[in-house]
Amino acid sequence: MDPKKHITIKQATALTGKSEATIRRLIKKATARKPKKAIKKNSSWLIEEEFLINQLGIEPLNKTDPKEDPTIQALIKQLEIKDKQIEELNKRLSEANILQKQLQDNLFSIKQIEDKKPNIFTRLFFKQK
Repeated sequence: MDPKKHITIKQATALTGKSEATIRRLIKKATARKPKKAIKKNSSWLIEEEFLINQLGIEPLNKTDPKEDPTIQALIKQLEIKDKQIEELNKRLSEANILQKQLQDNLFSIKQIEDKKPNIFTRLFFKQK
């Protein structure tokens, strides 16, 4: 960790997990010190990362690599399995749609053939040539 690295309030809340109000209280405390541990740049405040961690007495939340966490690894494996299941279901759905289209086409062609036959009334009362 760079000792002179300054971070914004949002970065500090993400780093420590503390509220914005807590970070602002620490900034007020940091500006009263000599040398100053917080500075105002443009319209936003920046605070030294090391000072922040030391004052709160905590480890940064994002210090560890999330891919090393066994819970995250298990969730990644589950996501991979679910992705494969979704892919398989999409293939089956596509096949079902193709079959449905073929059945509709067959039904339509049968309906056209039936429409060409004269109905019973026409066959009984009118002679066909």
